[in-house]
Amino acid sequence: KVEINDKGIFVDDEKVEEKDGTIEFSFENKKIDVPKTGDNSHIELLAGIAILSLLGITYVVIRKNKKNKKDKKN
Repeated sequence: KVEINDKGIFVDDEKVEEKDGTIEFSFENKKIDVPKTGDNSHIELLAGIAILSLLGITYVVIRKNKKNKKDKKN
């Protein structure tokens, strides 16, 4: 992290001093924690709900068809 403000130049929150008009510092690449982004939905749950919905609709349609056939016979 390099920060330049009215108080000076800071690298990783440590002030860096200027020597002969030059500022020198070294750094090491470090893994930083980043927030997780993206979709957290559960595909399995959504698929299960869709299957149960289809089964429910199928049950209602079959029951309605059986009732219609029974009513036509009488």
